[in-house]
Amino acid sequence: MSSDISRKIKIAYSPDSDDAFMMGPMETKAIDLRGYAFEFVREDIQELNSFALSEEAPFDVTAISIAAYPFIQSKYKILDIGASIGDAYGPAVMLGNELEGTELSQLRGKKIAVPGLQTSAYFAAKICFPGNEFVPMSFLDILPAIKAGDVDGGILIHELQMLECDFAYKAFDLGVIWKNKTELPLPLGTNAIRRSLPKPVQKDLREIMLASIDHALEHRDEYLSYIQKVGNKDFAWSKEQDDAYIQRYVNENSREFTPEVQKAMSYLFEHAHALGICPQVAHLKEDLIHA
Repeated sequence: MSSDISRKIKIAYSPDSDDAFMMGPMETKAIDLRGYAFEFVREDIQELNSFALSEEAPFDVTAISIAAYPFIQSKYKILDIGASIGDAYGPAVMLGNELEGTELSQLRGKKIAVPGLQTSAYFAAKICFPGNEFVPMSFLDILPAIKAGDVDGGILIHELQMLECDFAYKAFDLGVIWKNKTELPLPLGTNAIRRSLPKPVQKDLREIMLASIDHALEHRDEYLSYIQKVGNKDFAWSKEQDDAYIQRYVNENSREFTPEVQKAMSYLFEHAHALGICPQVAHLKEDLIHA
């Protein structure tokens, strides 16, 4: 890295278990940071989507919902590092107990809460069952809205997708529905990197983030303990639950995008654009920062 390139990098990630796990070795300086000075910010993914959409766009690298990318493509490229991909699993489609026994074909017309209109959960739901009224709200408000009867159901993301409650049930797995429809994995979240950063810096950051993921996987128990301290405080999780979540979302797809993941992203963007819910992404392959 040449001396005239800024070494100060501002990185934002969500406090979800998978993001905190993958970023942990960078934040604890357990790996070689190559002289960069990182400032880390943790915010909910919908907040990070909003920051990236804002005129200021304050972060050099930020976690985003993959569905947010069409809206920020003028400012950011996609890093194929640190992604959360659901392969025949994903967000939970919850319905109130009074609707128990509802088939997928009977879902049309139901009022379904979604965790924001720039989330992959919303895009996938809109593509897979478009005949519904989708109500955007904070992911933390979805279960209370179902309980209050304000919506018929909702799509749960983050750790909530693995929780159970006594007033609603998991009717469907959105990742399974997507797989059955497309024969592809469901792209959920990834990292975006500022276009204006010099290419050597972009390359360095990708390699550092990959080293962080690999280090966390090699020191799994240490970083499972770490995320118990710094992870999402909205959930009372055990270390065993964190481990199960990490098994789902930190894997080879987190180290790089396979051709199947790239194909799935193209499918998501193309069909969402056809539905009029996002701008067109014209140069996806050129916009991927990869090895």
